[in-house]
Amino acid sequence: MSNIIGDSLIRRLRKERGLTIAELADEICSEEHLARIERGKRAPSRWVFKQIMEKLGENPNKYYTDIVTLEDKRIVSLKDKLKSLLLDRTENSNEKAEALIGRLAKEEAFAEKEGKQFLAMSRATLAYNRENYKDLYDFALEAILVTKTNFNVDKIDTYFLSNDEIWACNQLAVALFFTESVERSTETLYKLKTVIERGCVDSDEIVHTFIALLCNLSKNLGMLGRYDEAIDIATISIDWCERHRESKYHPLIMFNKACGLLYNNELEEGKELLCKVYCLFKGYDRKDELSFARKYVEENFKINISNIIF
Repeated sequence: MSNIIGDSLIRRLRKERGLTIAELADEICSEEHLARIERGKRAPSRWVFKQIMEKLGENPNKYYTDIVTLEDKRIVSLKDKLKSLLLDRTENSNEKAEALIGRLAKEEAFAEKEGKQFLAMSRATLAYNRENYKDLYDFALEAILVTKTNFNVDKIDTYFLSNDEIWACNQLAVALFFTESVERSTETLYKLKTVIERGCVDSDEIVHTFIALLCNLSKNLGMLGRYDEAIDIATISIDWCERHRESKYHPLIMFNKACGLLYNNELEEGKELLCKVYCLFKGYDRKDELSFARKYVEENFKINISNIIF
């Protein structure tokens, strides 16, 4: 690696932001290690560089492109395989994911902070897939504690959080929804929203997490009867989905907004939005979600979606 990254970039950005070496190194690496990186005497690992750049409000992928070893590629391949298994969510894939997590836990590369955090996040996702929300909370918290040893969920809005830590905090909020209360989950999501908005929402990774958070928040607010807030959050969320072509949460957030409108007796706009939701679920072949939407509006609003399509 050239000294451009180690010396010029990190030191320049740190000074521009008025941070000391101790402040930037906190929870990432030792002050001595960072000082050596800044002097160009030591190349940062991919994880250390990623954490430093995120703390400085920069996209690490914009700079860190010149160190990719064969070992890096092998580890990335294993991570991608695990992520793919976890996305599938079938029990067969969950079992394969669990076995792969056990295998990776024995690898030297996963004994470092980055590896430990990735494995804890993977275990959290596995717990979510299996609807084990207590384990979801425990593993998401474990992931955060790898890099934030003094973390307190009630003080989320007082921390600088990396993308991975933000993802884990969102999972904590999901777990709180099922294990404690909608109110506690909602409070946590609002605090996390503040953290994200005062940071840098530019990478695909953080945008996806932010949209997921807004989707959860709009649903929670609707359940609490705070319909105006739910509609406002959903409106913001829909804009984010459309700007970033996010299809996973788009119809779900539109459904949250439609329900908020209907509860607020804004019937025409609510029904119009329901038609769009119906078409999106049909177009994406998301039968389970369409079935839930049908049943919910029929039971709560006495509306048959099929009758308002045309």
